[in-house]
Amino acid sequence: MFAGHGGQVCDKEGDEDDGMDEVIETCDHEQLVDDELFDLIVRPLPQGCRLTAVFDCCNSGTALGKPS
Repeated sequence: MFAGHGGQVCDKEGDEDDGMDEVIETCDHEQLVDDELFDLIVRPLPQGCRLTAVFDCCNSGTALGKPS
């Protein structure tokens, strides 16, 4: 679960329909982009594994990105 600040930045990979990536802001004011979160949290999961993630933040959209 994440509860905090979220936002959007311009999509640099061209994989977002709206041209924007969603980000969460860490306590040290760094931004984690949804694609980075996907690579850190989702991609390593074993096939068939399920993940429930809750993001309570502005502009959470696809907070964990989507597979490319």
